[in-house]
Amino acid sequence: AYRSLVNSAPDRTCITFVLPAAGPGASASERTQIAAASKAIRQIAAGERRYQVADFADFHAAHPDLIQPDGIHLRTDGANAQAVKDTYRDWLWSFIAKCPGAPA
Repeated sequence: AYRSLVNSAPDRTCITFVLPAAGPGASASERTQIAAASKAIRQIAAGERRYQVADFADFHAAHPDLIQPDGIHLRTDGANAQAVKDTYRDWLWSFIAKCPGAPA
């Protein structure tokens, strides 16, 4: 069902998949499910230049100070809220910009 939804997008559509990340409290079962979902998403995206894959675990590793204590969600409160959103936007845009025909 997910693959047919993705395939229904017009050919010129850039699709950026954001892979899930496991928080520090994730169980072994949850980590296994996340790994399986990530693998399936990577398989869907393989070989399609208009499909980009962004791994949230990489963002988390690069910016641990921007993540809430649950290890999953962005910090979006306080004085730095806009800076957090801007950093995430810029990270995500780096994948979108790789799509054919993406604006510079």
